Amino acid sequence: MIGTWLENTATDCEKNLAQRLDNVKFLRQLLASSQRFTAYLKVEEVFKREQDLLQTRKTNLESACTTQKNEYNQAASQLGEVESLKTTLEELLNQAPSVDWQDPALLNLWAGLNKYTSTDASLRNFAANLRLAINLASELGMVKPNHGLFGLAGWLQNTVTSWIAEVRTALAYASDIAIAMTEAELAAQTYTQNSQSIAGLKSNHQQLLTNQQSLHQRIRNLHNRESEANLTINDLDVWLSTANLNIANVLTQCLQNRQDFTVDLISLPSVLRSMTMEAQYLPWQQSLEQCQVKVNELIQKYHERDRVRSRVSEIKDLLVRGRNILGNRSIDEAAISQVSVSKALDPVESLIKLKQLAQNSIDEIEKPLGVWGGIIEWILAIAVKQKSLDSIAQKLHPYSRRYGAAVTLEAIRRQAQIICQRVQPVESESAISRITVEVANGMVRSACTWLKQLQAETEIEQSQLEVELNEQMRLAANEQQKISANQEELENYRSEADFKFQRAIALLQELLSFPYLPKQLRLLVQEYLDNLSNILTEIPQFKAKIRDWENRTKQLDTLISLIDPLATLSTSKDLLIVRITSLQETTETYKNQFIETQSQIQTIVEHLRQQLEYISTERTWWQSIWEAIPGKFKPEVDSTDLFNLDFLRTIEAKFEYWQQQLQTEEFYLNRYQHFVQDWIGKLRQPTESDRTNLRRIYLDNANVVGITCVQAANYEFSQEFTYFDVVIIDEVSKCTLPELLIPALKGKKLIMVGDHRQLPPMLDTKTLEEVSQEIGSTNTELQLLQESLFKIQFESANDSIKQMLNIQYRMHPIIMGAINQFYDGKLECGILEPDTKRAHNLAGEIIKESHHLIWIKTPGGNNFQEETTGTSFFNIPEINAIECLCKQFESTWASRVANGEPKKKSP
Repeated sequence: MIGTWLENTATDCEKNLAQRLDNVKFLRQLLASSQRFTAYLKVEEVFKREQDLLQTRKTNLESACTTQKNEYNQAASQLGEVESLKTTLEELLNQAPSVDWQDPALLNLWAGLNKYTSTDASLRNFAANLRLAINLASELGMVKPNHGLFGLAGWLQNTVTSWIAEVRTALAYASDIAIAMTEAELAAQTYTQNSQSIAGLKSNHQQLLTNQQSLHQRIRNLHNRESEANLTINDLDVWLSTANLNIANVLTQCLQNRQDFTVDLISLPSVLRSMTMEAQYLPWQQSLEQCQVKVNELIQKYHERDRVRSRVSEIKDLLVRGRNILGNRSIDEAAISQVSVSKALDPVESLIKLKQLAQNSIDEIEKPLGVWGGIIEWILAIAVKQKSLDSIAQKLHPYSRRYGAAVTLEAIRRQAQIICQRVQPVESESAISRITVEVANGMVRSACTWLKQLQAETEIEQSQLEVELNEQMRLAANEQQKISANQEELENYRSEADFKFQRAIALLQELLSFPYLPKQLRLLVQEYLDNLSNILTEIPQFKAKIRDWENRTKQLDTLISLIDPLATLSTSKDLLIVRITSLQETTETYKNQFIETQSQIQTIVEHLRQQLEYISTERTWWQSIWEAIPGKFKPEVDSTDLFNLDFLRTIEAKFEYWQQQLQTEEFYLNRYQHFVQDWIGKLRQPTESDRTNLRRIYLDNANVVGITCVQAANYEFSQEFTYFDVVIIDEVSKCTLPELLIPALKGKKLIMVGDHRQLPPMLDTKTLEEVSQEIGSTNTELQLLQESLFKIQFESANDSIKQMLNIQYRMHPIIMGAINQFYDGKLECGILEPDTKRAHNLAGEIIKESHHLIWIKTPGGNNFQEETTGTSFFNIPEINAIECLCKQFESTWASRVANGEPKKKSP
């Protein structure tokens, strides 16, 4: 390996030196042509400028030539067209006055003339008047023939003029019909006005009758109200006899239920209640509200008394609870007077505060006593029985929590008694009796007053209504007399309106018989006859249309008198003669200009050819120079045109670079050529010392060294390579412990790559079991070789220094699925489109396209049992089955190989 490296290195050095010598030789030859290239570049620049100028001028002249040719052709074409038009006009004028205006040859005559005579005012007026006349004739119902402009002028003079006289007769008759329609309309309006007048009288008469009925009903209602008022006054006397007892019961019930008192609780006479509801007025409202306030104040006092009782009961419960805890204690009156309890004005608020104070005292009593508290309470308990200890007890009282609580509870009890005494029970019976009398008398008194006032108002209103009723009856009689008088006159108006309307219809029917009636007028008349209601409603529109048609007829007659086609033809002929003279001069001018421009273009073409012949020699020289330049010296440019100025300027700049490159190469050769040649000699014929040194250099510069685990134990290898930065051992699961230790001891860092779920450690080509049987050793003696060291290390290593590669890119997912059970199902397939990229293309009788893994079953008879030769097992029938499948694979792929595809390889 070292010898090959030395030979390759010597060969590379020779090639490099020879290449530099060739570079120097070529660069000297190339730079010798630098001055001539500079001169050639100037020639190209001058040639380019002159070519651009001549080409631009040639392009401009060609464009001008094309324009001049087109203008000449156009002028010649116009001249021929104008002369043809002039001939046609002369023929028509010779036929006057019997010109056939319907001749098809005249159809497009005006369009041809208009191109050359459109500036003449008389011709423009002729065309404008003609178009206006044709439009008016069409609007009046005339159908325009398919003639040219001159043919239409003849049609207007010959046909439309006679038609106008007939139309005027029909329009005069239509004006008479409009007068008859107006008379019928006036008669209808008179009838309508009188009909509306009678309808108004009838409406007034009916309204008067309705008012009479309403007044009768109101008078009856007033009689009923007066009777109800008398009945109600009698009912009040009866109600008053039992009212005091009923009202007292209601008030007592309100007090018992603590319910607010309202008027709805009192049972009133039904007639009185209905009358007050109808009038929406309660006469006893003011007196009842005063009594209601008194009752509610009494109820509030009972509410307050109830709350006081409830709070006092709660305080008593707390006092009993405290007494049960404290027992009977003697309490100094002075201490009780010093206790500050609530003295609020509101008794309920005071009792709430007393309850909270009592609760706080109970909470204080129930707290556990400390050591000193227990001693003080024990002394005070003895002092109760022995009077001699009163002085000591007096001194200990301020320090006893329970004594202080007992004093507070006693003060609370006394204050609660005071509040209860202050809130005395209310004398409800006397108050209820007094209020009952006020309510009953007030309601009766106010009700009677209101009823009497109602009776007086009813009598006055009844008198007024009777007077109004008499007036309505008189007015109704007068209206009925007017209706009778106008009914007879209305019938006469109706008869007259019908007669005039029928006359207008007859006149419209007669108008339809006119043969020259305008189409639009005929349609309008027919529309009136189909819908007779429009005859009287659209008279102004009918008159407006008649006036419009009369004006249009008059305008059409005026326009026809202004149209003279023969005079127009004569004028057009004179204009064409002037136009022919002008076009002849213009055509001759364009022809001369075209000939002159063609001559100039030929001169420029000849000049361009001469310049191109002059520069061809220089370009041939430059092309030969360029083809001789090696590819490595050629600049990297996009242009493929060798004569492009930008490209040539790039080459001119490149000469300076080639000069620098030559200097660099010559400097290198002058300095290192002999040294390199000596180095090549030593590489090819090294001494023993040189060979040793060169071998050391080679090894010291090697980054990766590949070797088997067993070869790593070689003595020479161990001497040359004492250690490595990193040792990587592949297929480590198949290595025995001694095989792993040899390379592992040489590395600062060890990386083991393998799969302990695959083949176990092997010795040569034999398994450990085969070795054990061969040497007669027991499994215990070979225990270290039975299990992979990699497995032990991987399973016990920390997760930070081990990694399982779960994604595989080799197998089809179906094959992976067969072995994934050994990897706890963690394997994943990283192949995109595995059915395509891992397609076996071996489909046949047994193997299908979807089969990526297949199990072949063989019979279980004696003929298919395994046989033994030494320590090896073999099965001939299974080998035959495998051979059969392989032959099928071969035949399946044979056609592909015949077509030039490579032989099938394992993925």
